[in-house]
Amino acid sequence: VHAARVGVPAPRRRSGRGSPLVMRDSLSPERAADTSHEPLFDTGLWLLSEPMPWLPALSATLLMPFGSGTDPTGMGGSGTVLHDWIQRGAGGLDSRAHSDALEGLGVRRGGSAGREAASLGVSFLADELASVLPLVASMASEPRLEEAEFAPARELAQEELASLADAPTQRLFNALMERFLDGGPGRSPYGTREGLAALTPATVREDAGRRLGPRGAILAMAGGAEWQQVLEVAARAFGSWQGDAMPLAEPALRPPGTQHVRADSAQTQIGVAFPAPAPGDPEVYTYDLALHVLS
Repeated sequence: VHAARVGVPAPRRRSGRGSPLVMRDSLSPERAADTSHEPLFDTGLWLLSEPMPWLPALSATLLMPFGSGTDPTGMGGSGTVLHDWIQRGAGGLDSRAHSDALEGLGVRRGGSAGREAASLGVSFLADELASVLPLVASMASEPRLEEAEFAPARELAQEELASLADAPTQRLFNALMERFLDGGPGRSPYGTREGLAALTPATVREDAGRRLGPRGAILAMAGGAEWQQVLEVAARAFGSWQGDAMPLAEPALRPPGTQHVRADSAQTQIGVAFPAPAPGDPEVYTYDLALHVLS
């Protein structure tokens, strides 16, 4: 696996063309695997790649550090709406043209918005790398955020929130996280009815300007492309991405206790949340094993 960090963040700017990414050091594939701490470009984007030259296809995921954990106060669900809105037209292409361009290249795509991050995922033939990656990058660096596309993005989020009425298990875990974690980290990616209703195109555009930036983002790729090829295409594709990102607050636990959520259902859902070893802790594997055995 090759890794590189796109070093110091550029000045804040939500979208528009900027200077190309500046390569600070030219590394061989043999050295690249050991350089996760070395900045190669002048933005905050991390690039990870696992070459599999025997495969004809590539998979890529762009992980962007915005989610419900950094939603502005009173705007619960803003990150989810923003995640959908940036996919409805980017760069010089409106929503239909951008979607047609990806489909024309045989791209399969997906993504999600969570508490800590939002993602865009694509899979495609490796030969199309130079054509596909700029289309993916434009959603982050040059989203059109057109007025006409805002209402469909918000309505989809509202429908997903309403669907929880028929998903008691998901409702349980949302309530459990809100009860267990204090502040932003406990907020549900579904948002709230009041928060979604309060959103406007102007407020979500302003929100994008605060946290839709490359600092802390990760572009991960695996498949039939060599490291140097991925590095060069990524440098061209993401050269215009500038802007800020908001760090997620350190998780803080609420005092221990219980909570009962009443629901019109014949089922009873029970959830338990408790502190666990963090990644890197010597006990984390013992804990994981015990958890799987007991569950």
